[in-house]
Amino acid sequence: MMKQFTTLAALSFLALFAARQAAAHCQVPCGIYGDERRFQEMLEDTETIAKAITSIDELAGTHDANGHNQLARWVATKESHASNIQEIIGQYFLAQRIKADSPKYVEQLKAAHAVIVAAMKTKQAADPATAKALESSILDLYRAYEGKEPQFGQAAEAAIAIPTSTAVDSEHGHEHGAHEHGAHEHGEHTHEH
Repeated sequence: MMKQFTTLAALSFLALFAARQAAAHCQVPCGIYGDERRFQEMLEDTETIAKAITSIDELAGTHDANGHNQLARWVATKESHASNIQEIIGQYFLAQRIKADSPKYVEQLKAAHAVIVAAMKTKQAADPATAKALESSILDLYRAYEGKEPQFGQAAEAAIAIPTSTAVDSEHGHEHGAHEHGAHEHGEHTHEH
């Protein structure tokens, strides 16, 4: 049992450092990236994290090599999507969009920090509550940043509330395994792995 745990821990550690850095934005004022799309991307990442947590839980008792392989891949996927959220907050919102002269600056900073911490907690545990907390923090950031209620959150809440492969897979038309390279489409944007 200890050998399996050590192997899983080592694979998770390697996956964390081997994951490609998310390209949240190139920091050139091109006008292509929109705030709403960043929020939608973070909510999509949260759905994937919820799916990964469910899959990790289902695979936790497996004793065969394929099960261990899939388990490691889901851990890596969870880590990658949580890191992507942190990258979007840091490189897009904190570096470019949240302005020090805004009257809502402190509120927005606190909300952005809450998202970063919630994403970190999804990395530290395979608990569905961490994915729900992450989703809530993203929606709270939206409220602090936009000053209104999000309209796109209802679809994400439904998908996260029902953590089955059908709920997530039917939304995107494919399983979110650990993609080694390339990109694929998700409606309005391309998702890099």
